[in-house]
Amino acid sequence: MKYFKDSNGKIFAYELDGSQDHLIGDKIQITEDVYNSLPASSAETYNLPAGDVVVTVETNAVSLYDYELNLNESKRNIKLLNSVYVNQIETEYQKLMSA
Repeated sequence: MKYFKDSNGKIFAYELDGSQDHLIGDKIQITEDVYNSLPASSAETYNLPAGDVVVTVETNAVSLYDYELNLNESKRNIKLLNSVYVNQIETEYQKLMSA
């Protein structure tokens, strides 16, 4: 495997045979030693006026298939228009189409 990090710090692993090179894009390559030295989890505490906030980050391996599947599933949500705005949008649409 060869390992890359994107601008958000997310780590990706690709096959050495080059079959996935078209997916690399502008990611920065990291060594296997760097990859293996990544902590399994980390926690940071932020002191805010309303109180302390602890942010925990855990690493877990996700296959490319699962990553793409989750990405596609996140796009499945359909946003419906609130019925309160239907008349206003219909009126504006008719004005635009008649112009």
